[in-house]
Amino acid sequence: MVVAGSCDDDALLQAAALVYSSLPAYYDLFGISHHVVAKLFRGTSLEDAVVAVTPKGVAVGVVAGHDVSDLRRRSYAELQQLMRAVLQASRARVRDAVSAHALKVAPPAAVGRYLARFAVAPSMRGIGLADLLLDRFELDGDSFSLHVHRDNARAIQFYRRRGYSFVGPEVEYRVMTRQKR
Repeated sequence: MVVAGSCDDDALLQAAALVYSSLPAYYDLFGISHHVVAKLFRGTSLEDAVVAVTPKGVAVGVVAGHDVSDLRRRSYAELQQLMRAVLQASRARVRDAVSAHALKVAPPAAVGRYLARFAVAPSMRGIGLADLLLDRFELDGDSFSLHVHRDNARAIQFYRRRGYSFVGPEVEYRVMTRQKR
């Protein structure tokens, strides 16, 4: 595994594309290409990421997180970056779409580490890479939380196997938490 800061630019762009592909319903709201979103992520959303890279330099997994107390600031900064990339004429439509999307997301847990980015290339699923990445994320902290789409059965099964459980309201994007023992 390689820490994002020491990855080359191509691997970081590939990792950003994995992040985009893990939540297209949200990123598609902006009406900009995944290439543009990936370039925006490269310098911000992936600053603390761990990126799994093959010997040939292909990014096949990424995990990034931060303290839940920093979630609002980071989300707002990312939203500002995305909005700057949107054409002026589309900003009102995008703002409305993002506001509607926000109503589908449960409030985050109050404390702990927040799993902000987590993606594994489809070709690398089922071989333990997700466990390795989540192990790395869970090295820092004692409590962890994340959002997961209610229809993402594979992710929910994975997080439950790892000791995560649902908390909070039953909305489209639910919160799961885990405490270290």
